[in-house]
Amino acid sequence: MSNHVHTRARRSSVLSPVVLVVLGALAAGCLADAEPAPEAPDDTGVGEQPLVSVGSPVAGPATASATLPAAGMSAVPASTPISDTTTSAIRLASFSNGANLAAGPTSDRASWRNAATTDPFSAPPALRTHLDEALASADAKVAAALDEADATATLAAFRAMFPGGLSASVTQDFDGFAAARARWLKRSIEKTGTFNYPDPRLFGEARQRGARLYCAAREVQRQQSVRGKRSMGRRALAELKLFGHTVDLLVMEPTVVLDGPERFTGSGANDGAQAFVVPILAGGKLTPIGNMGLPGFGEMRAPLAFVSADGEVVNDASLDSTTGAFRRRFQTVTHADAVVSRRAVVRPDPVRFPLFDIGVVHVYLDLNARADIGTLSTPNERLLGHTSGTLPFGLTPRPMAPIGSIVAPFPVSWGDMPMMLNSGTAATPTPVAPASGLRWFLLSPSGAGDMGLMPVTNPMLARMIQDDDHTFTVRHSAGMESVLTAGAGFDIGVFAMWLDVSGGLGVNGGQEQVLRDAVALENQQPVTALSVTPRGFVNATYSAAIKLHLRFGPFGFDVPIVNTRGTLAETTTGDWPEANRFRMGTGSGTGAPLTQPNVQSHLPLDGAFSSFPVDVDTCLADTAPNPPTPPPCAADGPSGARPAVNICLTGRAVSGFPYPSNVCADPASYSNTLRASGFSAAQAKCVEAQLGLVCAPVSTQTSSTTVNHVTDIRFNPDGSIDTSAIGAEAKAVSEAMQQCEDAFGAGAARALFGVEACDDHAKPFSPNRPPFSVTAGGTTIRPPSCE
Repeated sequence: MSNHVHTRARRSSVLSPVVLVVLGALAAGCLADAEPAPEAPDDTGVGEQPLVSVGSPVAGPATASATLPAAGMSAVPASTPISDTTTSAIRLASFSNGANLAAGPTSDRASWRNAATTDPFSAPPALRTHLDEALASADAKVAAALDEADATATLAAFRAMFPGGLSASVTQDFDGFAAARARWLKRSIEKTGTFNYPDPRLFGEARQRGARLYCAAREVQRQQSVRGKRSMGRRALAELKLFGHTVDLLVMEPTVVLDGPERFTGSGANDGAQAFVVPILAGGKLTPIGNMGLPGFGEMRAPLAFVSADGEVVNDASLDSTTGAFRRRFQTVTHADAVVSRRAVVRPDPVRFPLFDIGVVHVYLDLNARADIGTLSTPNERLLGHTSGTLPFGLTPRPMAPIGSIVAPFPVSWGDMPMMLNSGTAATPTPVAPASGLRWFLLSPSGAGDMGLMPVTNPMLARMIQDDDHTFTVRHSAGMESVLTAGAGFDIGVFAMWLDVSGGLGVNGGQEQVLRDAVALENQQPVTALSVTPRGFVNATYSAAIKLHLRFGPFGFDVPIVNTRGTLAETTTGDWPEANRFRMGTGSGTGAPLTQPNVQSHLPLDGAFSSFPVDVDTCLADTAPNPPTPPPCAADGPSGARPAVNICLTGRAVSGFPYPSNVCADPASYSNTLRASGFSAAQAKCVEAQLGLVCAPVSTQTSSTTVNHVTDIRFNPDGSIDTSAIGAEAKAVSEAMQQCEDAFGAGAARALFGVEACDDHAKPFSPNRPPFSVTAGGTTIRPPSCE
């Protein structure tokens, strides 16, 4: 037997014991009045075999009692007649239901292991041995995948640009889940003869769960080694609008990689037990601040090692005191799941970098950042989601979008599933309230009828009643708290500028990958699958107050550029579409449910393929090594450029005399108009000097009263400053202002000239064109950068 582990979801339901009442089936038979017949030869089959044999289970201890200890199995299918040994027969069966498995995961490894392995009527002794082997392997797997060096390596590119300290802490977690079991009567000795019963098809999914998960994982890793397809796409969670430049905040690129499934099946002896480890690396790249020349973080990988163990044992019961023979033989299947995982926190020392430039002064962001890798939670997202004292009618399971033609949409309510929970007839289903502590399910034994009821022999029926869905949410996040500060001012005598800056930016967000080991639908049929669904979350607060101070010779200007604050409330992207998800099909009620179910898998942004191209026996006989696990994706390199805000010199029209359209095409006509209207020659020359400055390239007439010109007060592309050019322009501006003061009188310089923050086209920023704001990212999922 082989399996993988993923079963974690908090349970709060209080289900009464489930009784499956099969239409036309008889009540459970009582053997008390039957006389014993001679005991049949032992058929437990303990000879040498390559792996655990489901056909020849290991024998456990016997009991004189008529039945075995209950072992937490409250779902009881009605028994078929004693003499029925056909393939549809089922006698004295029971299995775990949603109430038996309702407890949340435990972090106590020893108690979890003891609960799963110590009952000799439920598990063979070797189950503990192989489980311990698998747990040791899981510990080694997660340790190799994430330690302090791995955690700090994700910020290597960022730290290379901003040298400083970097600290990391790593925590390992364990979550174990209640073992799921199933039991049935394998042989009964009656006075009318000995009856050997087949293994119930109803329990086909409950057996070999570990083997199927292991084999599906092997096939998926083989496919991934050929196809690549580990990235689920890229998406910016928020955007900072910064003086016309869009800065991406928290660009997420989730990834998922299989990391070498392993099996622990003993030395070849059929000891009735086996265990498996299926390691999954739930990863992702985060670029905290993109499109402005800064690097991102490398791929963060959170290891989750799913540990699964299966055991099968037969036990004799009902000792006949007259003959000394045991009249009954039961077979019990136990499946145990746990997850070993690691998470990390990385904290770089505070860094300071220029966020944008205004003229020839930098505005810095003093940044405190933190990266959380692999924070794990286990929300209760079971299929039925039972609540105490109610039947699961009208509930809304998780939606599943279609992918091509292989995955159908999930039904809108439980009543639309191909199974009904009701009394009455197939044509008129009626809910039944719990009675005498029992919950009754009327099911069609054939599946025929208008309601399309699920046959009681379908193994997916037992899985759904077990309600054994498990959900893991893996979160990679980054928190950024930052303060805006101004760089050093600039002063060359004829010109000076400096900034008053306050405010800051706080952003928290990242990606979640929701791993579900759960019932789903494929081609309108229930299946089991391990899926990984990405989604993002972000929230932000921001404020900025910036005032620009400029001096041209004796003339000074104080210009408010930004005064804003705001909040981006918690925003989520929602679940990404099916095409961007990872899905590994592990079981179904069609095909050969025990050894080769008909179910498919798909990698992100790729087509579907069969999970089981070969059956479980062939898979387990394959000793070929796993393909190598690909190394983590490198961080995104610096892209884009730091935003630069220009200083525009503004020319203002003389009061009462607006500029004609396109005044810069013929500035003399405007000054001549002033002369004709009685203005002095000195005043007209002042205006000609003004227009000579503001109409020089690059200029824009923004209205009938203003013309803007982009000055030379800015950094060169290489970061240097052309002091001579700035000085020459500032001297010309100062002289023109003085000329206008002489012509029009005191105050004329500020009346006819102004200063604004503007873009490369001389267009000013304004309340209608906010220079600083944070909004949610777009809905577009971008192509991957990590393959």
